[in-house]
Amino acid sequence: MAEQLYKIGKVSELTGLSVERLRMWEQRHEIRPTKKVNRIRFYDDDQLAKLTIIKELIDRGFSIGELKDLSVKELKPLLGLPSGVSQQSELSLVVVGDTWNFVDTLSSSNYEVSARFLTLETFCEWSVSERHVNFDAIVVLVTSLDVEKIDEMTSVSDVPVFAVYKYASESDLIQAHDASIFVEKLQDTNWQAVVETIATKVETEDDTYVEYQRFDEEQLEHLRRCKTNERVEPESLVEIVYLQRAIIDHLSRDADSALDIAVAEAVKTAENSIERALLAIADKHQLLV
Repeated sequence: MAEQLYKIGKVSELTGLSVERLRMWEQRHEIRPTKKVNRIRFYDDDQLAKLTIIKELIDRGFSIGELKDLSVKELKPLLGLPSGVSQQSELSLVVVGDTWNFVDTLSSSNYEVSARFLTLETFCEWSVSERHVNFDAIVVLVTSLDVEKIDEMTSVSDVPVFAVYKYASESDLIQAHDASIFVEKLQDTNWQAVVETIATKVETEDDTYVEYQRFDEEQLEHLRRCKTNERVEPESLVEIVYLQRAIIDHLSRDADSALDIAVAEAVKTAENSIERALLAIADKHQLLV
């Protein structure tokens, strides 16, 4: 079957890009037609698809400089908007950065990348104009952990922020902790592990020790004396919760190293898990009615 080719006028009609702009991109950005015959430009189906996506993304605020070197496969995730998130997804993530294979790791999970941006500046502009759009977390993919910039550019959105970085100093990690930015180090491009960690933290963010305690002390003291004949009684779980909270308080009070911060965050996650187990027992036996 003969290859389908399109003259520049037809490409302009199908994509909404002017002939003048297509010619300018050819000269300045090397977005060249498949072939020229007697100065007549011809584009193939792949080029038509790429130009169609680029036109839509430019209308959303991207620049041709950001898009020109990306393939159709790399461009397509940028078309996703939070308003189009699948009803089956439990969480919607907005991803900022240039590590494109991140989206592929979510294909078998209940988490969906609902919007993508190449730069923090582009995300910031979009979030200001789209304040009505809801999403659950922002994932920023960076080479160097610039906490001040991340905090400034994401402060317009009141959702958890996760920074996946290649390089950071100890002071960067402490600064991220102070700014309530969760951090993950990218190691050997193990994106699945990164995604699982982010998913866990997003799920428990509203229940963390600092932001919200599922049980207050009066509730814990009440649950400590309750008996259920379960394999694990509430009293044992209450004791674990108290111990975990003491560790968190100790580490958070005088955190002076990245290790202290990492341990405190890990214990917070563990505490949330124990409290969820305690809540399950309390609900089953109606201990807090």
